[in-house]
Amino acid sequence: MRAATRADMDRVREVQPEWWGGRDLTPLLQSLFLENFSTTSLIIDNEGGSLAAFLIGFPSLDDPKAAYVHFVGVAPDRRGSGLGRRLHDTFAKNMAERGAGTVRCVTSPVNAASVAFHRHIGFTIESQDDELVHFKREWVAAPFATRPDPRPRDAPWLAAEWPVPEATVLAHGGIELRLAMSDDAAELFAALDDDAVWAHVRGRPTSAAEMWTSLENARENGRWPWIVRRDGRVVGTTSYLEVSPVDARLEIGFTLYARTEWGSDLNPTCKLLLMRWAFDHGFGRVQLKTDIRNVRSQQAIARLDATFEGVLRRYQRRQDDSVRDTVLFSVTAEDWPRVSAGLEARLYGAGSLN
Repeated sequence: MRAATRADMDRVREVQPEWWGGRDLTPLLQSLFLENFSTTSLIIDNEGGSLAAFLIGFPSLDDPKAAYVHFVGVAPDRRGSGLGRRLHDTFAKNMAERGAGTVRCVTSPVNAASVAFHRHIGFTIESQDDELVHFKREWVAAPFATRPDPRPRDAPWLAAEWPVPEATVLAHGGIELRLAMSDDAAELFAALDDDAVWAHVRGRPTSAAEMWTSLENARENGRWPWIVRRDGRVVGTTSYLEVSPVDARLEIGFTLYARTEWGSDLNPTCKLLLMRWAFDHGFGRVQLKTDIRNVRSQQAIARLDATFEGVLRRYQRRQDDSVRDTVLFSVTAEDWPRVSAGLEARLYGAGSLN
């Protein structure tokens, strides 16, 4: 038994009609299955190299605790030898090691032998209609797997320098970031007075006075906001938050730009400047988070070459009081040379975002 390869699909399609008594089901065996799920599908070869049995299966993308067997076949002269059970058991074990303890499959209700086989090896019938019998099999999922320490011989890491000096200016190519002051409220409110800008961020002010209060209280609430200007005109804000100097980590977030700046060089330039300051001043980790619904933001963060770390479920409220799942990315000190080189080439070397 071995994992399938793309080349095995031609072999499977060749034997299928004969193995099914002349019924041609090859339209159900599209090449895409072994182009995308070869490592989770299985092949058993006879000693002479001919095909003895196969299973095409894959984990569910929607439910990480489930997997699906699309097609199983055993050569007629090998039936009754245990190959079908062996395929199913091996697939279920492999999926359980990924955390998927439920395996599903279907068969035709007129295929009494197939129905009996699936029930015999431990499948139960979930539902049945005129066309299909839906089976489910539970397998004990593997316990949580421990992960190796990527830095087992770390040297001590000093506490990062904090806070940001008040006079700090981060600038490049007409884009400038300064620590926000309450006097910036009127210009910032005018630049961001757009419901679309606040769709994924809670705290939309309804007036310049409310923006003033937000800026005035930001640091007390653990957020260090920056005012972003292009050619002297306020076009947005972004912040340092979740700052832990002793742990040498911080987050860049609460990022809001005027809609005219979406898709421009503004965001990558700001991220480069802010990450450069953080890593130059002893921070070892910069994280970035965004709403799971904010695909535009996720794509922008991914283009920075930040590492996707996972999804924080039911993490925080949106402006409309619904509770969002939050997508988490990070850049570490080890990543920074690669990430900074890529951003500099994108912004400085190429002279554009492309």
